[in-house]
Amino acid sequence: EVLFSSSLSFGSDNWSTAQWVILTGVDDNVSDDNQTTTLTLSLSSVDSKYDNSSLSTKTVVVTTTDNDSANFLVSQSTAVVSENGSVSDNFSVVLTSEPTDNVTVTVGDNDSTEVSASPSTLTFSPEDWSVAQWVTLTGKDDNVSDDNQSTLLTLSLSSVDSKYDNSSLSPKTVVVTTTD
Repeated sequence: EVLFSSSLSFGSDNWSTAQWVILTGVDDNVSDDNQTTTLTLSLSSVDSKYDNSSLSTKTVVVTTTDNDSANFLVSQSTAVVSENGSVSDNFSVVLTSEPTDNVTVTVGDNDSTEVSASPSTLTFSPEDWSVAQWVTLTGKDDNVSDDNQSTLLTLSLSSVDSKYDNSSLSPKTVVVTTTD
């Protein structure tokens, strides 16, 4: 999207002076790639030499460079919890650009007997995409003396927004150590 003044006025006193059209890109927070806008320049005058029907319209193609990229950030890649529940941990998740539809982050694990993640799904909308959401980690007591255990949490995305679907972005991981 581009902002610009919609008209210029030439008269007998300024017909030979150049007038500038200033184009300004609009920052939209959406990762929507570079956008092309075609501006059509046409004339309107009571002077028959300059009316729209006697001179052809001109076009200018403008490309607005997108400065947004779809991704998500996780506040930490490691965490420590205790099996007896005396130590818990948490991490936040946030999107890096505004999605065009809801984005669901699912927290999966490779060993649900050692740690619990709550909530196990987060939903970001186009309205709250920039507000961090938190996942709380709590150790589970397995009543086994098995020393410290590591659990790999995997955060994956799903959305109808093609920039935020699971195939377009790599999952993120958090390694949780549960102390025995």
